Amino acid sequence: MNKLGTNWQGIRYEWRYYRRSDCIAFVGMTVFYSLAGFYMNTLMRTMQQTEPAAGVLDYLFYFLNGSNLPLMQQKQQFEIPVTYMGLMIFLSYIVGNVMTQYQPNHIIRCGTRIQWLIGKMSCIIKNIFVLFMIMFGVAFVMAKGRLYFHPEFFKRIYRMSDCTHPPHTAMTVFLMLIIPLLACIALSIIQICVTLFVAPVIGVIVLLMYNIFAIFIPRYYFLGNAAMLQRMSLFTPSGSNYVQQIWIDCAVISIIFIMNMLIVKRKDFLSSKNA
Repeated sequence: MNKLGTNWQGIRYEWRYYRRSDCIAFVGMTVFYSLAGFYMNTLMRTMQQTEPAAGVLDYLFYFLNGSNLPLMQQKQQFEIPVTYMGLMIFLSYIVGNVMTQYQPNHIIRCGTRIQWLIGKMSCIIKNIFVLFMIMFGVAFVMAKGRLYFHPEFFKRIYRMSDCTHPPHTAMTVFLMLIIPLLACIALSIIQICVTLFVAPVIGVIVLLMYNIFAIFIPRYYFLGNAAMLQRMSLFTPSGSNYVQQIWIDCAVISIIFIMNMLIVKRKDFLSSKNA
């Protein structure tokens, strides 16, 4: 019982240690998604010539829409998926911030190396959930609580003739959130694995490059595609199978988690350059 209490005390220590820098990131996320919401309002006014009545689901989909076709195939207009890149930058920062130091006293406080790793991972996953809560909170405030989806806006702004499953049902809304959430968790676990071998800043750069490639290559092995809802068959008839993507994300999370535990057991933190 005492050992369990010590371990959980160490996990709580990991959560508290990065609280200040996490708050800075959360403020930045709030400002970023607020600006994205204002820009969406501008698009709706331009397209409809009337005061928009966007709902929470409109804002959420806009925050997570990404890019439908690879940029190299968009011959009419070159558009960078800003909201997707913002999400990936914040995600990489969250992971890099938590993995900045391998201080031996952190491991001592956590009791074991495995508990230290679990503390790191739980801190990162907690921050990812907070990120999505901020996203939902901004959407809720800007939509004034209207749980509504604007199908005409959907077709016009995303240049799509039809939506496979408009987010009118609770299950579709749940999948709209869980698909990119699982992708972000899987990407964070991968970045943790990379950071166990190289400096955290290198891990941030590697994952950012990996996620940038996902913009141009709509394949399952680039997990960032799942954070772009326009590329999922849930909304786009020609998109990737979202059920397969969920299974791939879950498999990656499980496999890389086990790999991380094995690496941490064998890693010499005292001689590490990050110690």
